[in-house]
Amino acid sequence: MVVGAWNTLVGYCIFLVFYLLLSPSWHYLVIALLSHMLAVLNAWITYRRFVFRSSAPRWPEYLRFNLSSGVVVALQMASLAMLVGGFGLHPLLAQAVTVVLSVTVGYVVHKHYSFTL
Repeated sequence: MVVGAWNTLVGYCIFLVFYLLLSPSWHYLVIALLSHMLAVLNAWITYRRFVFRSSAPRWPEYLRFNLSSGVVVALQMASLAMLVGGFGLHPLLAQAVTVVLSVTVGYVVHKHYSFTL
């Protein structure tokens, strides 16, 4: 639970900083994808060390984690586009919603794929 909260906070803060710096010239979905790429490294380290306590070889596990994260980021991008484009939410509010969803879905995917082989 603590790791999920941490990953949520880190992921959102990365998006917030990038959004504030880049939103005048970059689309919010590009900013979200860039943010995800940085946040996923933090998530892998914390999941590996504190949640799953994995001692498996790092590179194969990191690759599985990134493949799993591809599913999560696709869900996040679709949700973000729907919340902003379909419901008119501001990208910062929509990202807060999607980050929580992403961490929840990510945990399940990583538990059953990334850290099980």
